[in-house]
Amino acid sequence: MKILIVCPKVNDQVQFLASELEKMSLHIEITENVHPIRLLLNKYDLIHFIHNDDKINLKTVLSAWSAKALGTATMLTTYSRLEPGLLQEFEFNFFDSITLPYISELKKMRFYRGPKLILPSFPPSGLIAKKEFSFEQKQFIFPVVKSFDDLLKINLQALTVLNEQDGLFVDAHMLRSKKEAGQSSALRKAWTAFVKKHPQFKNFKLFTEPTTLNEVLDENSSYTFIHHLDLTSEQVAFWMGTALTYNNFLVLHEDQGSGLSNFWKTEKNCYIYSPRLPASTQLHTINSFLENAQGPAKLHFDFRSALDVKLNELARLYTKIVSQRASLMQPDSAKL
Repeated sequence: MKILIVCPKVNDQVQFLASELEKMSLHIEITENVHPIRLLLNKYDLIHFIHNDDKINLKTVLSAWSAKALGTATMLTTYSRLEPGLLQEFEFNFFDSITLPYISELKKMRFYRGPKLILPSFPPSGLIAKKEFSFEQKQFIFPVVKSFDDLLKINLQALTVLNEQDGLFVDAHMLRSKKEAGQSSALRKAWTAFVKKHPQFKNFKLFTEPTTLNEVLDENSSYTFIHHLDLTSEQVAFWMGTALTYNNFLVLHEDQGSGLSNFWKTEKNCYIYSPRLPASTQLHTINSFLENAQGPAKLHFDFRSALDVKLNELARLYTKIVSQRASLMQPDSAKL
């Protein structure tokens, strides 16, 4: 099967996906934009459009229209959260299939009648655990991505497992802007003001550098709470990468884990926080697990198996929509 991947901003994520698909005996080409003449001359079986933006640009829609006019199957992958409106509902109909990063995004697409698949961002390939998992001393990390107010979404009083003897950290490295120098000092001032207003966080230590996060994760057994955050698929992949590298136990929301649902094993390498269960019940479970954690020396992280499952799902979807498109292009007499 000959597939053209079209992505306005080709990055490591796109390159990794392409290389994995080629291992499955698929012929893959990558381009940042495509001209209808290229589609006419090369006779691709499928054009796979990949976007990181929450809106589809006009060039992509026109390219999809050209491909379908030539009888070529089309797929759209977006790694962003969507707010579907009438215009986007119209645009999605130019694609034979779509993939989205979370189950919540899939539910928004009830209007779309074509095949759908959850396809998340993947962490970097070849990650190797740097340390054994120890239960001698616990560290608790609470990242923020928008502001320190993200922390107010967590019921700290119910998390009785937290105490001053353990390391309590707030990770603010994602608040830093690459364009603004000296922002670390500004964040520390904001943190001081936040703690003054919310003294329940007075025992937490703030860090603003990603290198500090690596140092913290490499010291002792670490538990990172991300279930309270509205993360992009790329950010979830980042935390998944830290879990693979540092044997870091994640407390995540079920939507965050839906991209590679067969990778996560609750109370083995994560705790899945579900909005369908009472918060008090879940926090009690988290407390009990963390207080009595006597697990193996190394957490169970079988990323390769989870990745293969997702890639096989994608390959089967390729085959399905290519067959459907070929069937639609046959004359009526040939279908009988």
